[in-house]
Amino acid sequence: MSAERLRIGLVGAGVMGELYARVFAEYSRSDLAAVCDLDLAKAEAVAEKHGVAVAVAEVGAMLDRVPLDAAVVATPDFAHGDPVIACLEAGRHVLCEKPVATTEEDCAAICAAA
Repeated sequence: MSAERLRIGLVGAGVMGELYARVFAEYSRSDLAAVCDLDLAKAEAVAEKHGVAVAVAEVGAMLDRVPLDAAVVATPDFAHGDPVIACLEAGRHVLCEKPVATTEEDCAAICAAA
């Protein structure tokens, strides 16, 4: 992880994702490096608004294309599992909106990946 600027990928371009995007784009010690949303048009709109070059519809594509220090998962609660696990398995630090998961199975899988 860079001591100067943290390179962050954002998963989820909805209401909470937009708030995270604004904060990370404005904070001097972070670089919002990618925005990911299943709705590519939403990812592109948030990326364009905050000067982010990479907008994708799949977490795997984000992880493959952009060297990240961390990821923020701001998807709907029921959809946290897969992106959190993908980011953890790729060796990224993860900030996940609460609740971490809505099922015991997802929670156990996230804990196992961590």
